[in-house]
Amino acid sequence: MAIQAWNDSTVYNENGRLASGVLYFHTGDYSAFRVNPPLMSLVGAIAVLGERAQAVLETADELAALPEPERLDLKVINARFAKPLDTETLLSPLREGKFLLTVEEGILAGGFGSALLEAACDAGVNTQKIRRLGIGDTYTPHGSRDELLALIGLDKESLRAAALRANEDFR
Repeated sequence: MAIQAWNDSTVYNENGRLASGVLYFHTGDYSAFRVNPPLMSLVGAIAVLGERAQAVLETADELAALPEPERLDLKVINARFAKPLDTETLLSPLREGKFLLTVEEGILAGGFGSALLEAACDAGVNTQKIRRLGIGDTYTPHGSRDELLALIGLDKESLRAAALRANEDFR
């Protein structure tokens, strides 16, 4: 069985259920969780797969609320499922010359971000503006969830720093 979040869910623990209580899996396209207005100043996108969606949304809101010139307007892409990839949605920021951060609470090697890199390569899209955030190929010690998220760079402060760094790197 597969678990699927509702298309308009802001969190990933709202599962779609049939009348019998059996979970269903719906494939299709990804949707933009949120696009910070005004679209004219969109500088990049964050594609999030998994539980960090709320933290990514809050981070995007905080970055959009910064005063000019520090303000960043980011598109947040709700990657509701890992396979099949919605390459049209995921690659659109790159085709527009924007940066793309992928966020996954999983191993980077062979994960969501790696699949995106393969899809971009197959489509002939330049991959230089992709940055992947997730668990690297290193030992992760024991600790509280908040400590571990900070250690692997998936806490809100690290997400914010990664978006600001990507903006600086790709101006």
